[in-house]
Amino acid sequence: MKPWQLLTVIIAIAGAVSIGWFFETRPSRLQLSPLEVPDNIDYYLANFSYRALDDNGLPHFELQSPYLEHYIREDVSQIEQPFIIYQADPHEWRASAEQGSLSHQQELLQLNRQVDLQRIGNQQPLQLNTEVMILETRNDQIELPEAVKITTDTMILHADNASLDILKNYYQFNQVRATYHRRNGHEPG
Repeated sequence: MKPWQLLTVIIAIAGAVSIGWFFETRPSRLQLSPLEVPDNIDYYLANFSYRALDDNGLPHFELQSPYLEHYIREDVSQIEQPFIIYQADPHEWRASAEQGSLSHQQELLQLNRQVDLQRIGNQQPLQLNTEVMILETRNDQIELPEAVKITTDTMILHADNASLDILKNYYQFNQVRATYHRRNGHEPG
């Protein structure tokens, strides 16, 4: 065999080995995917609305979201951009956040990141902002374990944390700092 033929055969073998090595060590398509799907999701919902009724058959709350995943082992749902309409006479409450989780057994709904809670109604509307809100749907209790800012027509209130009983219209704030604004008698009320 001539030297140039031997060199061509060696280059061809080296090229074949290199190509085989490249395809063998390259990650599979599933490994390249940025979305890793856990093995314990039993269902997901897209663009959904869930309504719950109270013991008398009246609307209790409605949960809306563009996306929810339910994890069967933990019995927890992870929720993207949750929006809640909560009925508590005489007020309607609306809450939204970037993320949420629903613990089904404990009936706990936790909202996280940029939580906005509004009390809607003709009397004393208010807006509350925080980073974490825990709603116990079973007994209509709201826990706000992080800093809270409340804005009403007449005040701005800051608190380190708070608890709300929305059915009894009872609110407890801890370490409060508030600024009150007196209404002018000529302003529309």
